[in-house]
Amino acid sequence: MFYKDHLLEPCELQLQLDEIIRDPTQPAYGEEHLAALTAGERTLWAEARDTYFRSGGNRYSLEAIEKAAFVLVLDEEEFEIGTSMTGKLDDYAHAILHGKAYNRWFDKSFTFVVSKNAVFGFNVEHSWADAPISGHMVEYVLSEDIMHFG
Repeated sequence: MFYKDHLLEPCELQLQLDEIIRDPTQPAYGEEHLAALTAGERTLWAEARDTYFRSGGNRYSLEAIEKAAFVLVLDEEEFEIGTSMTGKLDDYAHAILHGKAYNRWFDKSFTFVVSKNAVFGFNVEHSWADAPISGHMVEYVLSEDIMHFG
């Protein structure tokens, strides 16, 4: 990630994410459920885009989302994925795949999801590539992280 042509270090990203997590600001009315429009019927989403995102701050915000390489979701829930816990792996899969529908942006190529207890997963929109390609990408990123940062 870059800021003003400067590649951010992991510690700089952590500071920014910590700031987001600590921010007490509540979402404006309807803002928290906005992503649900990307989960629903496409015509309704197109009409909402035309009505509410044609100009001003809403247009600017939508453009920022659409220009982003991916979405990062900082979930407020904890995920448990231990294989000895009956049903927990299924709960984790459901949380990563669709969450509450309003907290996943389904129109992005992929969405990284991090739970409150730091369990990671990702959701992929498949029109650009098959699932194994996305899996290889994440496997590569994780292995590089381990090799370079321990």
